[in-house]
Amino acid sequence: MFFSNCRLVLLALVALVWIDACFLTRSGYGQLPGPTSILETKGDPQEKSARPVAEWIEGVKQRLVEAESLVTKAQVADQEPSAAIVQQVDLLDRLELTLGQVASSEAEVDVAEAKRDEAQTNLEGFLLQGLPDSEASSFLLLDATRDQLDEAKGRLKRLKVREKGALQELENARKESKELESARRIAKETLDESNGDVRRIPLNQKYVVAALAAEVAEATVRRREAELLTARLARESQELILKELEEKTQVLADNAKFDQVELNKQLQKLDEQANELKNTLSTAKRSDTRRKYLEEQWMRTQRQLDASTGDKATLQEELLAYQLGRSDLDEREEELKIALKRIEDSQQVWKRRQQLFLKQPEKDTLSDWKEENERALSQLAGEQRSANGKLEDLRNQHAAIKKKLSSAEEGSPLPNWYAQQLTALEGLIQSQEDNLRSIEAALHLQSKLARQMTTDSLTATARERIHEFWDKLEALWNTELGSFEQPVTIQKVVKALLLFFVGFLIARVISRWLGKYLLGRMDIDASGAATVQSLSFYLLIVLFSLLALNVVRVPLTAFTVLGGAVALGIGFGSQNIINNFISGLILHAERPVKIGDLIQIGDLYGNVEHIGARSTRIRTGDNLEIIVPNSTFLQDNVINFTLSSDKMRTFVAVGVAYGSPVIAVAQLLRRAVVETGRASKEPPPIVLFKNFGDNALEFEVHFWIRMRTMMDRRQIESAVRYQITQLFAEEGITVAFPQRDVHLNTTSPLVVQMADNVQA
Repeated sequence: MFFSNCRLVLLALVALVWIDACFLTRSGYGQLPGPTSILETKGDPQEKSARPVAEWIEGVKQRLVEAESLVTKAQVADQEPSAAIVQQVDLLDRLELTLGQVASSEAEVDVAEAKRDEAQTNLEGFLLQGLPDSEASSFLLLDATRDQLDEAKGRLKRLKVREKGALQELENARKESKELESARRIAKETLDESNGDVRRIPLNQKYVVAALAAEVAEATVRRREAELLTARLARESQELILKELEEKTQVLADNAKFDQVELNKQLQKLDEQANELKNTLSTAKRSDTRRKYLEEQWMRTQRQLDASTGDKATLQEELLAYQLGRSDLDEREEELKIALKRIEDSQQVWKRRQQLFLKQPEKDTLSDWKEENERALSQLAGEQRSANGKLEDLRNQHAAIKKKLSSAEEGSPLPNWYAQQLTALEGLIQSQEDNLRSIEAALHLQSKLARQMTTDSLTATARERIHEFWDKLEALWNTELGSFEQPVTIQKVVKALLLFFVGFLIARVISRWLGKYLLGRMDIDASGAATVQSLSFYLLIVLFSLLALNVVRVPLTAFTVLGGAVALGIGFGSQNIINNFISGLILHAERPVKIGDLIQIGDLYGNVEHIGARSTRIRTGDNLEIIVPNSTFLQDNVINFTLSSDKMRTFVAVGVAYGSPVIAVAQLLRRAVVETGRASKEPPPIVLFKNFGDNALEFEVHFWIRMRTMMDRRQIESAVRYQITQLFAEEGITVAFPQRDVHLNTTSPLVVQMADNVQA
C-alpha cells in the first residue's frame, strides 16, 4: 500500500513538470529575445555612462525598435503581448527620454562653463585695466552699478538655493540607482544559477526588466550630475560677476563726481516724463463730453431699473457698464495727477542726493530730510499694497465678466454690455499697472536716498553717526519723569544723585574730623565725641540732600506726590528700620548708654563699642561682638554699670569654723581688702557677720571698686580671696568645710566589740 502511494505521487510530479515545460513557457519562445538582443551587452550598465551620450541614444533606439517589433508580431498573430515585453518597451521609452535630457543638460554645462570663463576673463580684464576715464567719475554710472550689484546679490542667493536643490536631487538619484543596481545583480545571479532549468525564460524576463530599470536610473544620475555641474558653474559665474561689480562700485565710489551736468540729465528725463503725463492728463480732461454722456446714461438706466418690475439682469449689466466707464475716466485722471506729484518729488530727491554727495548738510536739515524720507517710504509702501489689491480685484472681475461673455446667448443684449464692461476694466487695469510702475520708481529712488543718508560710505561719516548718537543721548538725558511746577528730568535726577554722593563723602569726612577734634582738643570723652560725630553726620546728610535738590532745581512737590506711597512703605515694609533709626537718635540725644559703657541686657554682659544708625555693637568678655538693635535699649531693661560712675560695690563671702575668734576674723577681712591695693579706701570696707550657718560662721566683706569690664570685678574679687586665705593661714583660722552631725537615739547602750583584722 505504501509503495503504491509513492508511485502515484511520483507520477503526479512528472506530469506537472511536463505541463510546465510544454504549455506554461511555450509563448515566451516566440516573443522574447535573449538578453543580448535587448540589453546589447552583458556587462555592467554603469560602464556605459562614460561613453558619448549620442552613441548611447542610438543603441537605445535600435533596442526599442527590436522590442516594438516583438509587440507588432504578437498583435499580428492576434496574441496579447506579455506584460514583460510591454514593461521593457516602456523602460526603453523612458531611457530614450532621459538620455535626451542628459544630452540637453550636458550641452547646458558647456554653455555654463563658457559663461564662467567669460566672467573670469572680464574680471581679470577689469582688474588690469579698470574703467575708462570717461566713466570713472560718473555718479549716475555708480548709481546704476549699485542697482546691478543689488540684483546680482539676489541672483546669487537664488543660484545657491538652486545648487542645493540639484545636490539633493543627485543624492536621491544615486540612492535609487544603487537600489536598482542591487536588484539587477540579484536577478543576474539567479539567472546564472538556472542553467538548464525549464524556468530560465521567466528569470531572463525578470533580469531584462531589472537591467533596463538600472540603466534608466544610471542615465538619471548622469542627468542630475550635469544639472548640478550647471548650477555650480552658474553660481561660480555669478560670484565672479558680483566680484567685478563690487570692484567697479569701489572704483566709482572713490572717483565719482556728481556735478550739475549729470543732475540736469536726470532732471531733464523727469521733465520729459512729466510733459508726457501732462499731455495724457490734458487728453483725459477733454473727455468731459464722454464723462457727461456716461453719467446721463447711468442715471437713465438707474431710473429704468427702479421702475422695472420684470427681468432686471440686462439693466443691471448696462448700469455696471456705464459705472465702470465713469470709473475708468475718473481714476485715470486722478492717478495721472498723483504720478505728476511723484515726479516733482523725485526731482527734489535728486537734488538732495547731489547735496548729500557734494557736502554734508547741516544736522537739523539732514534730520528733517530723514523724517520726510521715512514718511515717503511708508506712504509709497501703503500705496503699493493698495494698488496691488485693486489690480488683483480688477483682474478677477475681468476674468469673471469674460467668462460671462463666452457663455452669453447670441442675439441677447448682454454680450454688448459685457464687452463694454471688459473695455472699461481693461482701461482700469492699465491705469493701475501704470500707477504701480510710478510707485515702484518713486519707491526705488526714495530707498536710494535713504541708503545714501544712512549707510552709504559717501555720506554716512563717523561724525554724523556720533552726532546722531549724541542727539539720542541728549534726548534721553532730558526726558521728563513727571509733570510738576518745574520739569524733573533724568539729567536732574542723575546730577542730584552725584551731588548727594559727594555730599555723603564730605559729611563723613567732616563728622569724623569733628569727632577727633572734640576728643583731642576739648574735654569730651570718646562716647560724647562719637555722639557728636553721628549727629553731625546725619545733619550734614540732610543739608547736602536739600542742597543737591536746590542746585538741580528739583521741586519738593515732586516728593509730596510720592508721600503717600512712601508713608505706606514706611508703615508696612520699613517700620523696624525706622524704629531702630529713631531709637539710635534717642540714644545719641539722651545717652543712656555711651561708647565704653559696661552694660547688661538680659544675660548679656559687655562693653558698648559703637552706636550706629540702626544697631549697637557690644563686645563681651570672651571677645565676642554682638549686634543689638537700637530699639532693644528702649524696650527692655538695661543695666548700665558705668552710666554716671565706674565705681561700684561688691563683696566676698567666706565661712570659718565654729569656735573661731569672730572679732579677729572681721579685722583680718578688712585688712585683706585694704592690702590688695585695688579696692577703694573710701568708703572703707564693711564686714558683716551674716549668719550662723550649718557648717560655718558666715561673713561677708563689702567694698568699693572701679571697673570698666566684668573681668576687672572678677580679678579684684579673686585678689581679695587670695589675701584672705593667706591671712587666715597665718592666724590659724580654718575656713570651714561642709560637715554633718549624726545623732543616734537608742533605748539601750551600743555594744562595741573589738575584732582582729581578717585578711580576705
